[in-house]
Amino acid sequence: MAELKVIDKIVAIVKANWPEGIVFDDENEVWQPPEELGPDDRLRPFIVVKFPHSTADPVSIGDPGNNWHREEGAAVIEMRIERGIKARAGREVCARIAGALRSKDLGDGVQTWAPTSPLRDDRNAEGVYYSLIFAVPYWCDIRG
Repeated sequence: MAELKVIDKIVAIVKANWPEGIVFDDENEVWQPPEELGPDDRLRPFIVVKFPHSTADPVSIGDPGNNWHREEGAAVIEMRIERGIKARAGREVCARIAGALRSKDLGDGVQTWAPTSPLRDDRNAEGVYYSLIFAVPYWCDIRG
């Protein structure tokens, strides 16, 4: 499970770099694609931010309660746009968000690394949404 400070920092950057968009960021939220259409009568695009896996290992020993642990994981950012329209607009949003997260010291012991390129989901031929997915690796130093 990702540290809460990691989730808060990464989600804030995603939202800041796509302020006009809809961002789902709670894995326990029952999210549904937006029902209302956008101003161009197309399905509204949205982003889902997930933190599917992380591990933490000790990086110091000998001082109980004050030792450091390093959590390593990745945020997975999935942009969904209406299938059948050009993916360029979605790729531009993904590139903007990836650039804002690329190799950044986010403070409070949180460091991101180079994101993957957006992958095309093999299920894009199904349903009404086309997905672009990329991952942002991070580490987070935790004291305690």
